[in-house]
Amino acid sequence: MQKEDFDHVPLSDPPSDEIGLVFARLPDLSMEEANTLVVREVYGRIDARAALPAMQVAVDQWRPDVILRETTEFASYVVAERTGTPHVHVAIGLASVEAFMLPLVDEPLRALGSQRGGAGVAAAPRLT
Repeated sequence: MQKEDFDHVPLSDPPSDEIGLVFARLPDLSMEEANTLVVREVYGRIDARAALPAMQVAVDQWRPDVILRETTEFASYVVAERTGTPHVHVAIGLASVEAFMLPLVDEPLRALGSQRGGAGVAAAPRLT
């Protein structure tokens, strides 16, 4: 099968200037500081904000019974929370990395309208 054989909804790319500003800061940071910045600002804020409108439309039109999301994709979580759709986290990495990430995305997710932020993400069932 080719990708054209699958129904899909393209999500908007994040603004390259915003991503560029974040990545321009990385050389001056420690590895931990750089990881923190990328998780919070790129995954939790910029990527999620860019994907949110198309994700909302897709869920509104399709009305899925459950939403599956991967570790660094948060727009689907915000939409799941908004619509009351159950969501499941498909783990693609180490649980320790996910534990590191969740507190970092709490504020950005709340800024996108999430009521539970990182705690809601952590409460989801996890497929490994």
